[in-house]
Amino acid sequence: DIRNIGLMGAITLESIPNDLGQRAYTFQNNCLKNGLLVRVSGESIAMYPPLIANEQEIGQILEILSNVLSELKL
Repeated sequence: DIRNIGLMGAITLESIPNDLGQRAYTFQNNCLKNGLLVRVSGESIAMYPPLIANEQEIGQILEILSNVLSELKL
């Protein structure tokens, strides 16, 4: 599930059975290793880049998110 309002967005990942939050925690750590800070709550990942972010920076954020999502075993 993907939701957004303006630049704020959230992604909810499917839980690993009997391990709530582990997939999102892994996602958060992988984003941080790639220089992107995201907030996790359960299996939801929240992102809110600065309002002064330019198009290039938003592109970098989307690239990191895409790469990290593709690395996850869903």
